[in-house]
Amino acid sequence: MYYGVLDKGKCHHRCVFYDGRCYSLGGTDLNWETLSEIRVLELPLSERSFRDSETIET
Repeated sequence: MYYGVLDKGKCHHRCVFYDGRCYSLGGTDLNWETLSEIRVLELPLSERSFRDSETIET
């Protein structure tokens, strides 16, 4: 599963808002059970969006 937190609420096509943050998700269909297992990945604030090359695989 791929996941990450988008900085400054920036979104792309695989994004969901949860706990006031925007999560980038891929590799699996999102449901609440899956979402509850996602660990928060804090990224430094920047002007660039979260790209696929920056996703983390677990």
